[in-house]
Amino acid sequence: AQNMIQALIKAGRKDEAAERLEAMRSIPDGPPMLFVASPESIRLSLYLQLGNYEAYERIVSKRADSASRYSGIAALAAMPGVHVVANADDPLVAWAGSAAADVTWVSAGQRWTYDSTACPACGDILHRDGAGGWRSDGCGLSRPTPTWRVEDTVVIDPAGDRHPVELAIPGQVNVGNAALAAAAAARWGVSATDALRAMAAIPSVEGRYLQTSFSGRPVRLLLAKNPAGWSEA
Repeated sequence: AQNMIQALIKAGRKDEAAERLEAMRSIPDGPPMLFVASPESIRLSLYLQLGNYEAYERIVSKRADSASRYSGIAALAAMPGVHVVANADDPLVAWAGSAAADVTWVSAGQRWTYDSTACPACGDILHRDGAGGWRSDGCGLSRPTPTWRVEDTVVIDPAGDRHPVELAIPGQVNVGNAALAAAAAARWGVSATDALRAMAAIPSVEGRYLQTSFSGRPVRLLLAKNPAGWSEA
C-alpha cells in the first residue's frame, strides 16, 4: 500500500494518494484487511498470503499485547455469515482464517518459508514435514486439511478433477492465486473450468507483469521487494 501511494505521488496524482492514505489510517494496526464495503454486506473474504514478512515479525512480537486487534481475527469472529477462502499453506493466513465459522481451505503453496518459522498463535517454532504440512507443538496449531490443491500447474478441485492452469501472467504464485480465485468463484456456482478460462485472459494486474518494450527489447514488469517476492519472480 505504501508503494502504491508513493507511485501516485510521483505520477502527480496527489489527491488520490491523500484519499488512499486517509483510508489506510482507518485500518487497525496489523496485517491489512481493507473493507471496500460495509462489513454487513461482505459474504466472502479471500486470504491469499502475507507478502511482507517484516509485518509478520512485527505482528508476532506484539501478539501478547492485543491478539484481537490484527489479522482480521476480531473482524471475522464478528461476521459469522462470511465465508472465507484461505491458503492453508501459509501459517499466518491459516491462523487468521481459522477465526471464521465457514472456511474453504486451499493448498496454494508457500515456497519461501524462512520468514514464517514462528507460530503466529503462541510464538513456538513451527515444524514442517516437507510435504506442505506445518505444526506448532506449543499450542497445536497446524495446517488445515485443504479441499482444493495445486500440483505444479494444475488445480485439483474437491471432486478430484484436474484443471490445467494456463495464465498470461507468470509465476507459480499466480497458479496458487488462481486456485484460490477458482475456489471463491465456486461459491457462486462458477465451474473451475470457466473461472480459469476467464483468468487466462488477464494480461496484467494494475501494472504488475505488464509487457512492454524498451529500446526495441521486450520487457516484463515484475514486483520483487523482499526474499519471498524474489523467489517467485
